Amino acid sequence: MNLGGKDVRKRLRDLDDEDIFIKQVSEELRKQGVQEDSIAEAVDRLRDPVVRKEFLRSALKEASDVYAE
Repeated sequence: MNLGGKDVRKRLRDLDDEDIFIKQVSEELRKQGVQEDSIAEAVDRLRDPVVRKEFLRSALKEASDVYAE
């Protein structure tokens, strides 16, 4: 997921809200042409706290890389 530049902190706060997080991931997958049944499966997996925590950890790593540049 592309976090953008200036608004990284806001986007990360949004990712912490499960409903906003799921909506953003779903929209991003639709933009990439992913089929609806695959999106539904991804959403189910992202509702798992362990999977979601790992995704957020990856997003934080990406954000820190953006700030390092």
